Amino acid sequence: MKKLFSLCLALLLLSALWITPVSAAGDPIYDLTMDTAGICIYNPETDSFLYEKNADIEMFPASTTKIMTALVVLESCPDPKNTVVTVPDTGMFQYIIEDGGVNTQLVKGEEFTVYDLLLGLMMNSFCDVADLLAYHFGGGQIEVFIKMMNDKAAALGLEHTHFENAHGLHHPEHHSSPRDMAKILLCASQNETFREIISTRSYTIPATSRHAARPLRYTVDIYYERSDWYLDCYVGGKSGFTDQAGRCLATLAEKDGVTYVSVFLGANTDSSKNYTGNMAWIETHTLLSYAYENFEIKTVLQKGQVLATLPITDSEQTVSVVAEKDVKMLARKEYTPEYTFTLPEAVLAPAVSDGAKVGEVLLLPEEEGAEGSLLCHAVFLHDGTPIVTRSAIEKGAKSAAEAVSGIFSGDKTFVTLIILLLAVIAISIPALKITAFFHKKKAHRPKH
Repeated sequence: MKKLFSLCLALLLLSALWITPVSAAGDPIYDLTMDTAGICIYNPETDSFLYEKNADIEMFPASTTKIMTALVVLESCPDPKNTVVTVPDTGMFQYIIEDGGVNTQLVKGEEFTVYDLLLGLMMNSFCDVADLLAYHFGGGQIEVFIKMMNDKAAALGLEHTHFENAHGLHHPEHHSSPRDMAKILLCASQNETFREIISTRSYTIPATSRHAARPLRYTVDIYYERSDWYLDCYVGGKSGFTDQAGRCLATLAEKDGVTYVSVFLGANTDSSKNYTGNMAWIETHTLLSYAYENFEIKTVLQKGQVLATLPITDSEQTVSVVAEKDVKMLARKEYTPEYTFTLPEAVLAPAVSDGAKVGEVLLLPEEEGAEGSLLCHAVFLHDGTPIVTRSAIEKGAKSAAEAVSGIFSGDKTFVTLIILLLAVIAISIPALKITAFFHKKKAHRPKH
């Protein structure tokens, strides 16, 4: 659970590594007319938002709530395929039935694996299953589980989300926002079991001792190839509907190495318009197909890419300046990112250390006169080789000469000894030569 939480936070803090996309409110994508009240299209690889409409407005999420329910369950259950849940008194589900919530008619005493229940929760959107899971993992108290959901929302930094139940049936204080829901789905999608569940298109919960088998089918028709609104990028997600929330849909999409998390809340809520279908489905298809056709992830800079070589003041040496990190961006396919950098003309030797910042790399704006945005910092690439300056060499030579001069001028005894030593050497060398001569001559004297 700790690893999953850390990974979710890491993915949510990618802004330290990437930049925002070129597309802003002025991009042609905003020429597409969207009727859904709140929309968010998010690209996690670049931590950027391709499209936003009321992304931070609090709205009713309906059954997209169940994404958080599933996430909290999976964080509380390390082995969902072998963990069994028993149905308690079914009277606890009566209010769901009376409220018109989707249910699977659970029977007291039935036993299910958590995995099967999660499939029923995410595919068929069973509200009684949501409460059963909340009851079980809340230790017999649904309120405890709801607190776990809100604690998770707080841990993810969600500012516009508050849960009052585990299923999403209407409550005036139960709300989220398109951006918050995108973060919830992104976090949940890092769990392999969750991805497996939302990727499933057909499944049957086995029969129990008290009920026949329960065939499941995704409530989101556009995830099936037969749909007019199908796209081959759909991994899966969760739909929702209440009268107050309208049509809702949160989708995870992946294709060609590009991921989008799309959230549509509050579709089909304008009674003045005669909609001909589920606009959350239709507009999901519209925006995601447009995104994959027109945008791609572009590598602007690679970590360690050499930007320049700078001279070091008062030295014959130079130092390389490189990009601090990888920089990628989500941009239109026809767009070529261009950048510039601000660097000093030369650097002082004490300032040079590997990885130290020395300048900025800026993305050149498309609009003339606009300011460039910071891509990353330029840093030194230095292997630790000592930097030798001219002044240091001169200073060293001068210091040596002064030291010698100081010795001879300041220590008369030492000077006297040196002179005597030299005199002894001068006298000794001729004497040694004369001695050697006589020894040699004696060695060649004839014997008698």
